[in-house]
Amino acid sequence: GDAVTRTAVSQQAPAHQEASREGKIPVDWENVDIAVLYDIFYEQGTALSGTYVSLRRLARAAGDEEGAQFWTRQIRDLDHERRAVGVNDRTAMVEHMDRWERIRRQLDQAQRAASYPTAA
Repeated sequence: GDAVTRTAVSQQAPAHQEASREGKIPVDWENVDIAVLYDIFYEQGTALSGTYVSLRRLARAAGDEEGAQFWTRQIRDLDHERRAVGVNDRTAMVEHMDRWERIRRQLDQAQRAASYPTAA
């Protein structure tokens, strides 16, 4: 599609995915333009990578170099994984997006749980 349409759809994607998770709108990735889908797929990878970067920053700030190295490997592996997906491989894009989103949500919840007051 043209750039204007791609931008509009990409900007709608997060809200669209949020609504989908809540069961309001079934995402039908089969009917999304492949170039738009690739943009959304790429952004999902960027979002997860951003989570890894912030976890690496926390590890470094705490003096946990081993932890920082772990997150550096996750960032590198995610980058390789994303580059390995073909620009026309709709099935692989959707599978990766679903998995990345699940991982990101799990990490977000784990970070929230870490700040809960511990039971006495």
